[in-house]
Amino acid sequence: MTKKINIGILIDDLKNLNDGEIKTIFEILKSSFINVHTIFKINPSLIDKNSYSTSIIYKLISLIEKRYSNITRSYEKNKIRNFLKIQKKKIINIDHENEFIKNYQIKKKINKLDLILLLDDKYLKYFKFKKYPKHGIWTVNYASRHNYFAGFWECYLSKGVSNVLLKRNTSNKNYTFDLGHYSTRTTSWFLNREFIFEKASSLIIKNLKLIYTKNKNPTKIDFVKTFDDPSKFILLIYILKKYPIALIRNLLNVIFKITKVKYYFEPNFSPWNIYIGNKNKNENINFRNTKRIKPKNGEEWADPFLINYKDSNYLFFENYEFKNQKGKISFSKIINNNITKIFDALNLDYHLSYPFLWFEKDCFFMMPESAQKKCVQIWKSKKFPHKWTNYKKLFKGKSCVDTTILDDKAGNRWIFTNMSNDKFDDHNSELYIFKTDKNFNKIISHKLNPVIIDSRYARNAGNIFYDKRGFLLRPSQKNTHNLYGGGLNIRKIKKLNIKEFVEENFTTHHPNRKKNVNIIHHLSQNKNSFAYDMRNKNLFSYLIPKNY
Repeated sequence: MTKKINIGILIDDLKNLNDGEIKTIFEILKSSFINVHTIFKINPSLIDKNSYSTSIIYKLISLIEKRYSNITRSYEKNKIRNFLKIQKKKIINIDHENEFIKNYQIKKKINKLDLILLLDDKYLKYFKFKKYPKHGIWTVNYASRHNYFAGFWECYLSKGVSNVLLKRNTSNKNYTFDLGHYSTRTTSWFLNREFIFEKASSLIIKNLKLIYTKNKNPTKIDFVKTFDDPSKFILLIYILKKYPIALIRNLLNVIFKITKVKYYFEPNFSPWNIYIGNKNKNENINFRNTKRIKPKNGEEWADPFLINYKDSNYLFFENYEFKNQKGKISFSKIINNNITKIFDALNLDYHLSYPFLWFEKDCFFMMPESAQKKCVQIWKSKKFPHKWTNYKKLFKGKSCVDTTILDDKAGNRWIFTNMSNDKFDDHNSELYIFKTDKNFNKIISHKLNPVIIDSRYARNAGNIFYDKRGFLLRPSQKNTHNLYGGGLNIRKIKKLNIKEFVEENFTTHHPNRKKNVNIIHHLSQNKNSFAYDMRNKNLFSYLIPKNY
């Protein structure tokens, strides 16, 4: 049995912890592979006071946006408080900058640590050693000079992604060794800050586990720009830039509610459409030569999957009904790239989408997205394509979407899924891979899970396939600027085994906004045809509040 890693962690005054930090500390305390050997506490008199907190401009921003910073993890916070009471002997109080150099007993404790974790790099100056822990001091940074302004510039400048950096600090080296990219919440600085605070947890826990499994030694990665603190003038410009738009959006919300217009969000006026096209003789996909299939009134159609059965082509898709505010799985025969009659394959009392299908053992299986039920459901065809029976449930208690199966040429079966374990229910940022058998009896987590932490590439977008050159290609969504479906990537998987996963971007297709195409996020294909989905804006939709 592998020995747990010994870490030291700085736990600031509990009242100063944000929700994301509470989540990270709680995950560490309940971990089966981490031993919190030492706890550091800083004398409050040493902590620099931020002058911005007393400014009128900041107080105004804080007053308006403070709801995003509310603590929601009271249970976890109490668990941490109880842990600190019980483990008083593990606590080292830091009363001055040279505490570690002068105190022999403290130095002995430090020598037993594998690493020290600081959730805010402003405390790094208090941690000076002659001999550092084996893996150094890890600090968390949000591409800002001070974590206090995490996410500000990305929101202010409407950047596509916001970054979280993990840094390693030793006696002679300080460098970034891992980072996560997350779709920027462009409407609010505090919202974006809270979002990346929350998302940092999975990045930290992943890298701690890699140290435990000896699967990774921290190595330097490419430079990431760090922003200076904004001036009070920039904070004022932020207010003038963001708040009028927010005011108009909220005003429209109120107007629509007063007038009792029940379904007023933008997608209702510019819903998802499905497009179908034929591959050319080289089996290439041309998005221009396609036929648009418009949904019925009150519906939007997305997540198309093409299936061939007995010389007939079928299209399975998510059929979202605005009246019921949920999706169901519908299908139709395809003749000359036109749908015929629409039938429902699965219409349940909860939301369904992404009907991934495959054929084996003389039977069709379907694995639709059912995150609302906190599991991945597999359905077996009783009479294809009309009747289905529940076959198996995977990942019970987990929120997974767009789950996709790959049977590689070596005979291995892999599950690719986008899992969320945060309060934002974000499924766009992390990709998880699992190895399993044909009957899903044994599921083994990939050693690098989550294998991707990047909203530009993580989320699945249809069947993983081999092209005629033998390249293994994975469609994925490009999610930036808090926009769901900002582009469709085709990713080339270069290496896949239980310890390694390497892929690179092959190409990215962006919506043609000149033709009022808003977003694109899915691709499916069979031998001769392909299907994808897009949303087409209309003039009225520009005035409607967004709900994505």
